[in-house]
This record gives sequence, structure tokens and C-alpha cells, in this order.
Amino acid sequence: DGAGRRVGLGYLEMTGYAGALRFLGQLQLTYLVCEAAGELVLIDQHAAHERVEYQKLMQRRQRREGVATQRLLFPTTVEVSPAHAAVVEEVSSLWGQLGYEIEPFGKAAVAIKAVPAGLRGADPAQVLRELLDDWVDAGVSRAVESRLENLLSTIACHCAVRAGDRLLGSEVESLLRALDSVDFRAHCPHGRPVLLRLSLDEIARRFGR
Repeated sequence: DGAGRRVGLGYLEMTGYAGALRFLGQLQLTYLVCEAAGELVLIDQHAAHERVEYQKLMQRRQRREGVATQRLLFPTTVEVSPAHAAVVEEVSSLWGQLGYEIEPFGKAAVAIKAVPAGLRGADPAQVLRELLDDWVDAGVSRAVESRLENLLSTIACHCAVRAGDRLLGSEVESLLRALDSVDFRAHCPHGRPVLLRLSLDEIARRFGR
């Protein structure tokens, strides 16, 4: 039916679709309002950027490059639970792949010396705790690769623009072009829709035209 077709179109199989959109403005500094031939397109700016950042991280992992690293001017000390401390020790060889340089600091803390490049004003301690929570919550049933992909999605989330961020037109255009390079653009890594498309026929119908 029509609704099903609209959902299907969300996958953006058409090459160059997002980059060809005409940006009209931001709605509540959260949604990008765009125009395409015969339709209105609303894009969740955070979900879209998160999808793009996740793709970049996954491509680096496939090339065995690891996440780009940014060293901190001063190490950040983070208090951790026994479960978190055990994870830091258990997967010590993997932190470098995630862009982190971490080492134990006493029995109940760790020192962060480097973080993934591109974190947008995020608190390094908060992001690390989220990553540790993700690893613990995954339990022993999930394979290491699956866990790492989940951690990369968390890092991508903190590298992406947020709802409430004011974007320049040039930034929006760059994001739309980047969205065309992503292999799956309908949803962000956490499963939220990236965009909503409304045909002019649908809009006219709702106005009784």
C-alpha cells in the first residue's frame, strides 16, 4: 500500500538522493527540513550524522586501522565499579582499537590518557562508563565482534551533532552528501529512523485539495 511504499523509500536506494535535496531550514534545531522533487523530507540531524559517523568507524575497523585517537592534555581519572575495572583489565588489548588509552589507577579507578577523536564536547568519563556498561550488559552470550560494533555505535553517537545544535547551511550540505555514501541510511545504529518523506499528494490530501 502507499504507507508501505513510503517506508520502502526510506532506504534511499537512489544514488545521490540526499545530496540533491534542497535544504530549507531547521525545525526546533532538531530536524532538517528539505525539499525534493514532489515531496517534503524531514531528517533527524542527530540520527543522520550518527549513521554517517558509525559507517566511518566501521570502515576503519574493516581496514584494521582502529578509531582515530586524540590525546588528552592531562589524563582524566575515573572511578569505576569492580565490574567495570574487571572489563578494563579483561579487554585491555581492545581499547586502542576504540581510540582509547586507558590504564589502571589504583584498585577503583582508571586513568584516561587518550579518547576517540571527534567526540563533540562529551565528558570522557561519561563516555567510558557508557562503553563499560555496554560491555557488561552484553553478557557472555554475545561475540566479541558484536560487542565491538555496539561500542562503536556508542562512540558514533557522541561524535554526532545533537538535537538543539544550530547548523550552518554548509554543514547541512556536507551531511547530506555524506549520507549518500552510507550503505544503510534508513536508520541510525540504534534503530531510530533517519528521515520522513511526505509526498506533495499526501500533503495536498491532508489539506483537502
